Amino acid sequence: MGSLSSVADLQRALAAAQREVERLQSALAQTTFGTDRVGETGRTLPSLAPQAGPANLDEASNLRAESALGDTPATALSGATLEAIPLAMWALSFSAVRPRIEALRRSGITAFVEHFQRYPDELRALAARVKLLQYNRQALHLLRGDGQGQLVRHLPAYLRDESWSAMGKILAGMAEGSAMVEVELPLWTLSGQKRYVLWRQAGPCPGERGWDRVLVGLVDITSRKQAELELQQREQRFRRLVESAPHVTYCCTLQPEPRLEYISPSATGMTGYTPEEHYQNAGLAWATLVDPEDRPTLEQAVLLGGNFCRPIELRLTHRSGRTIWTEQVHVPVYDESGELIGLEGIALDVTERKEAEAALRASEQRYRSLLETLQEGIWVVDAHARTTFVNPRMAEMLGYRAEEMLGQPVAAFLERGTDPGVNPLATAQAQGHAFELELVRRDGGKVATLVRSSPLYDSQGNYTGTLAGVADITQRKQAEEALRHSEQRYRGLVNALPVVVYSALADAALTLRFLSPQWEELTGFSCQQCLSDPEFRRGLIHPEDRQAVEDRVELLRQRKIAVEVEYRLRTREGTFKWVRDRAVPAFDPQGQLTGYDGFLEDITQRRRQEEQLHHMQVQLAHASRLATLGEMVAGLAHEVSQPLFSILNYATACANLLSQGRADTELLGQWNREIAGEATRAGEILRRLRTFARRAEPERSLGDVHEVVEEAIALVAAEARTRRIRIEKRLAGQRLQSRFDRVEIQQVLVNLLRNAFEALEGATAPGRRVVIETAIQGPWAQVTVADNGPGVPASLVSQIFEPFFTTKPDGMGMGLAISRTLIEAHGGTLSYSPAEGGGAKFHFCLPLVRV
Repeated sequence: MGSLSSVADLQRALAAAQREVERLQSALAQTTFGTDRVGETGRTLPSLAPQAGPANLDEASNLRAESALGDTPATALSGATLEAIPLAMWALSFSAVRPRIEALRRSGITAFVEHFQRYPDELRALAARVKLLQYNRQALHLLRGDGQGQLVRHLPAYLRDESWSAMGKILAGMAEGSAMVEVELPLWTLSGQKRYVLWRQAGPCPGERGWDRVLVGLVDITSRKQAELELQQREQRFRRLVESAPHVTYCCTLQPEPRLEYISPSATGMTGYTPEEHYQNAGLAWATLVDPEDRPTLEQAVLLGGNFCRPIELRLTHRSGRTIWTEQVHVPVYDESGELIGLEGIALDVTERKEAEAALRASEQRYRSLLETLQEGIWVVDAHARTTFVNPRMAEMLGYRAEEMLGQPVAAFLERGTDPGVNPLATAQAQGHAFELELVRRDGGKVATLVRSSPLYDSQGNYTGTLAGVADITQRKQAEEALRHSEQRYRGLVNALPVVVYSALADAALTLRFLSPQWEELTGFSCQQCLSDPEFRRGLIHPEDRQAVEDRVELLRQRKIAVEVEYRLRTREGTFKWVRDRAVPAFDPQGQLTGYDGFLEDITQRRRQEEQLHHMQVQLAHASRLATLGEMVAGLAHEVSQPLFSILNYATACANLLSQGRADTELLGQWNREIAGEATRAGEILRRLRTFARRAEPERSLGDVHEVVEEAIALVAAEARTRRIRIEKRLAGQRLQSRFDRVEIQQVLVNLLRNAFEALEGATAPGRRVVIETAIQGPWAQVTVADNGPGVPASLVSQIFEPFFTTKPDGMGMGLAISRTLIEAHGGTLSYSPAEGGGAKFHFCLPLVRV
């Protein structure tokens, strides 16, 4: 919206336009010949001048012209008389026009102006019949310019398209018998110049010869018409300016009651009402739209008087009810007695400016409140380095009150002896960045600060001072110092650790950003070589271990949890060392992943010991199996002797039959098949014993747990029969696939079954039995061995899996310990629980493989 300067410019423009309109009106008043009329009762056209009178004729000449045209018959005027008239005069003959006019009258035509407008070709044809009989020298000057030669006697030679409307009025006046015809029309000189004239002629005299000679006076009004056109153009430009401007222009009367006479179209946007609504509804008068609280301001401005009042701010009520702030300039209008009768003025919508000013005031208040409560010090100094403003935090930082620092040079708060003209705040702004500055408190203490400053300039661009933000970083500096000490201690600790410590970025390549010196001791390669080339580091991993490492890295990225993996690293000598790599994700305070921290531990020696331990465990398991076989030897001997006795009996029978000379081939064939079957049975028993007793490295393969259960039951079946114990199988209805070593799982089952047998040895309960049950428990294949014996005393449950713990007088206490070790080596568990109704339950689980 506009400002005060734009309002003043508009005032000057309006005043200049008003003066120009007054000048043109005065010029028209001096050039107007008279009023236009057609007939005695013709329409009077409004004159632009307050008075009418000839500009180039004196009163006597005008009277003579009026007398010549009005009182003397046209046929009585001679050529000398025409020359004596001080006007351009024509003598025209309309005799050739009269027959057609009479015919039109007889046809009932009375409105000749409308008729000629409807039939312009007929108008042109009639005008062509009018003859120029005579003219005077003034007419010659008017239509030739040079006053030499002669005029063309053909009337259409002086007419153009713009002339025909007026020509129709002239002929209509003749046809209607008007006593006087007076019309303005444009004529063209013989040289092609356009002239505006006032055509004034007396009507035809009565009788047929009255059309033969008609006198016409031609008054040159070109200057007046040009002035009128210029005035119209200026008025149109002024109106376009007013109506296209964003402000509202209005005129209103105050007497007898407020009423709008004019309001520009932009009022619709400002008030919500169209100009027509303002005109039609007296209640929407401009003054009544002013907010009641602002009407005294309007009245006071009106009472000041003068041509222009000073701009004032008024609130208007919009159609929607909202308030519109305006800046208005009023011009009071008085009547002849000096009484105020109206107002003219303009109004600019300054609502946005007022809202912006209100927002600015609120912002300034918030800014001041912010400065008062800001935890950072604000320090303003002038061009001479003297303090002009500090906020409370700045004063508190240095132990002063704010008013005590005003007027003091910056050097007063620096080391004693500093030159008063020194202004490090300005130095900071020249450097274009923040810098640290040590200030001195009132009590002599030192304050470490971080200064950010910017220069201040006046409206002419002259340097006036510096605005600085000062942050107390004393605690930060102390923390940084503590951090440096902590980092030194951390580095010392890292360098003293027997592991390689590393830190990696969270990018795709896991780029290392730190690697402790122990790396060189571990691998023989330099830290720099590993830091700069991720592919080199990957190439050091044993090919057989790379996939496992990549899987753990992917798990680390996806789940963002700590992971651990063991793999082999190639050293500079070409040998491989086992390492344990543990990595944990690192997060920033906002919880965003920033990287990974971890360590590499050389576990080569541990892996060797584990291999030795594993070898010893294999030997121990083998020894345990042999011991178990030794304990089972009586039952196994009986188990093997049965098929041998059967073979012996069948062989003896065959020999007897043959010695008697009885060669019954059918019977011999049957006994031979029995011998073969018993031999197969004895061989299967021996195969199981040999397999169970063999000494070999564990070999895990995919198999059905039920098959191992059946094999284990077969190994102890003879002992169960000897001990009169019934074995019940409750196997799951589906295959339990797992990856295991068959001999080791057989050993676990045989240990659990024989322990159950021994627990039932002294049991008095009838129907001694052992139940072996299989089931699927989530991701596990579970095998349960339960007996109905006395169970395990609660006080001993926590010790039963410990090595060398036994309750048997001749036992070694290694069976359950070895069994748990074997199951855990398969990734499973072995546990105990008391059976319902008495007895013991041992469960072991193996990872289930779903096929």
